[in-house]
Amino acid sequence: MVLKASFNRYSWCVRSQKRFAGSIRGKELQVWQTSEMEGNCQENSTLEAVRRFKLIARTSLMAFWFIACCSLMSPRSIAGLIFNGDFQVGNTGFTTDYNFSPGNIYNAKSYDIVSNPAQAHFLAASYSDHTFGDSSGRMLVINEGLSPNLLVWKQTVSSIATNSNYVFEGYISSWYAFEPAQIRVLFNGNEIGTTNAPSVTAVWYKFSFFWNSGAASLVDIEIRSMNGSNGGDFALDDFSLSGLGTSSVPEPSSFAIFLTSAGILFRWRKYRRNFLSL
Repeated sequence: MVLKASFNRYSWCVRSQKRFAGSIRGKELQVWQTSEMEGNCQENSTLEAVRRFKLIARTSLMAFWFIACCSLMSPRSIAGLIFNGDFQVGNTGFTTDYNFSPGNIYNAKSYDIVSNPAQAHFLAASYSDHTFGDSSGRMLVINEGLSPNLLVWKQTVSSIATNSNYVFEGYISSWYAFEPAQIRVLFNGNEIGTTNAPSVTAVWYKFSFFWNSGAASLVDIEIRSMNGSNGGDFALDDFSLSGLGTSSVPEPSSFAIFLTSAGILFRWRKYRRNFLSL
């Protein structure tokens, strides 16, 4: 605010706002609008504040929706690329070299979908799936085949973004501890990782492997057993495939989104406070 003195009268303007005039009598300040215009004092202060307030509000709203859309469009937000990865739907959504044998996996190279391995083999440890941890959950239980490199589970995922990073995760456990299973994971025929089942029964072990899609727009995911012996009896559960963002443009982190939102909120409150103080 610029204050100019002229005898007992005072005049001022706030930035590019309309000139006002007034006189001081004791502690009372009487203000009225003058018709005189000069310099940049051409806009009413209240109208200017309203204009700025609306501009900040519109900018904040646009920035909020932009950040929200970026977050939703990011490959990280794409969940459930694996169908029936928790086996809750049952024996569907995948192919295998093993033989489906409900309630009876005594023979080698057999499998079942159960809530407890003891339901399918009398020597199996009794425990629940990884998803729910109770009788409502399901898991894939395997009686190892006698030949190595048998296909345990395969699924084709077509909704793949090119030149993007992904992580494949799952859980493995042993329902019989003799010679724990060894499995390998392949994407489009290329091995991306191997892991072993726990040496003790009824313990879920998490495995995760990273993969870059390159020019691929779909991926054949395979899990193959490596033992080829009477041991290697195991269970699988909760497969997932999640995007981590493109190789060239990094995904905005949650912390960056938080800082941007906080900055927008701070400026909005600042201009709102200035407006209300007029």
